[in-house]
Amino acid sequence: AIAYGAKGFMYYMIPTRTTTPDQDIDYKDTVWNTYGLFDEVGNMYDTSHTTSSGKIQNPAALQIPNSRYNAVKAFINSTNLIASELLQLKWIDANSWHNPTPGIDNYINTVVTTRVHSNGTTDDESYETYVESGYFLKPTSASSTVDDERFVYLVNRRCNQNKDWLGYDNSDRIVSFFVTRFKDYVNYKITNLKSNTVYYKTYNQQFTIHLDAGEGTLLKIEPVVHSGGTLLESETVKHSVDVKSDLVLTPGKTLQIFNGADMRFLNSSRLDVSSAILQIVPASLGGAKLDFVARNWTAGNGIIAGGANVFINNAIISNGSAGISAWNPASLSISNTTIENCWFGVAVQSRPIGSVYLDNVKVLNCDARGVTLDNANLEMKNSRISGSDIGLRISEGLVFAGDYEGVQTYAFDTLNDNTVGLYSFASNVSFGYYKDSEEFQGINNLFHNIETDIQALAWSEVWAQHNYWYDDQNPKLDWDMRSVIYTDPRLLEGSDNPLVGDDSDQKANTGKFANGEGGTVKEKIGIIR
Repeated sequence: AIAYGAKGFMYYMIPTRTTTPDQDIDYKDTVWNTYGLFDEVGNMYDTSHTTSSGKIQNPAALQIPNSRYNAVKAFINSTNLIASELLQLKWIDANSWHNPTPGIDNYINTVVTTRVHSNGTTDDESYETYVESGYFLKPTSASSTVDDERFVYLVNRRCNQNKDWLGYDNSDRIVSFFVTRFKDYVNYKITNLKSNTVYYKTYNQQFTIHLDAGEGTLLKIEPVVHSGGTLLESETVKHSVDVKSDLVLTPGKTLQIFNGADMRFLNSSRLDVSSAILQIVPASLGGAKLDFVARNWTAGNGIIAGGANVFINNAIISNGSAGISAWNPASLSISNTTIENCWFGVAVQSRPIGSVYLDNVKVLNCDARGVTLDNANLEMKNSRISGSDIGLRISEGLVFAGDYEGVQTYAFDTLNDNTVGLYSFASNVSFGYYKDSEEFQGINNLFHNIETDIQALAWSEVWAQHNYWYDDQNPKLDWDMRSVIYTDPRLLEGSDNPLVGDDSDQKANTGKFANGEGGTVKEKIGIIR
């Protein structure tokens, strides 16, 4: 009944006019008999039928609960374990697996049963799978094709006790099946809501559950990218999904996030791809969004990528404690991406040169630090960092604005609206280098609306030549006696800077640059020279 959508039960007794069961066949009398959840006191119905005891019940006499009453009570108690969930669901369909109906959108497939005998032995009976499955969804779901939570009420229809050649059989069954794959997901979480037992399976791994005679239970089936948990195998995401708890990728596996993936990480949850592979590769700009909803310093929500290979393109990452944090990542390449409203935008520790790249990345309003590196090295170009206490912080590492050791290359990086634009501790920073017209690197937009443009400490060497300054006559610099900052030659003031524009175009021409002459940035630079 539950599998077919029943949401309540009524048990009752009706007195019935019936013949006296043990009278002579030639003479029958009719009496009032009742059979059901109660018996006449002192005249209990004997199921063995070996005596006449209880065969005729007087409904006017005192009635007391019988074994059937206790069975119903036990059944109701068992349904109470799932009632709060089941009563909120809407019924979709049902299937009888001994004679399955074709065309039903099954949430499970390949259902078989194994018989369990009283002596502990089992045998396969796939030829007579007496299992009922009812399919349910949350009432707000349009259809099973769009919902991330599916519910199956699974019933062992074997109720009678039978004897067979192996002994006394209580009709207990082990029910096995596979989850039907939906939305191309590979990994699923299955929760037995009666026992709160949780299982993680892929769609091609068989799931088994023991059901007593006549027992039913409600199973909740959801993709792991929705429930949270551990992804056993590589997974893809290309749909909107609310992630309810930490999502952890098994080391060595790959998580791919494609166009249309709008992922909201609820409950301060994290995406942990440590020692694995993360590829966010939507086809269009901003085609994938990872929203951590509310940055939580204690929970450390955001993307955790220690030892991982990470490639991100065309994404928007927001509202994390750290948008991306990684200790010694195997590789980290981010392009055409916005990281916003975090405490830390990108935070990397311990990575040799050549593994951390930022290309056309906007790190916006990350309060503490935009990009911070410890014992790590960075190549950055076409990128903007703004709205942070420290825009770019480097400790005991290397920074290259543009291609590493490249010459005649442009970085076009912008640091603006930060308390400190660039902070260097015991590091070498090439944020613009100029020797002559044949050997230069950088051409960045340095330090618009910043209290301290550059701070260099502890044997730092910072090159910030061949750049545009908001005030090229009065750069705001702070360094100790062991450090050095090179700023000359400086290009035009910020008011004539072609890099000052809105966030939609980091190379927007203001109209004043080179009096409007030159069709490309390169041509305009040549005119200025």
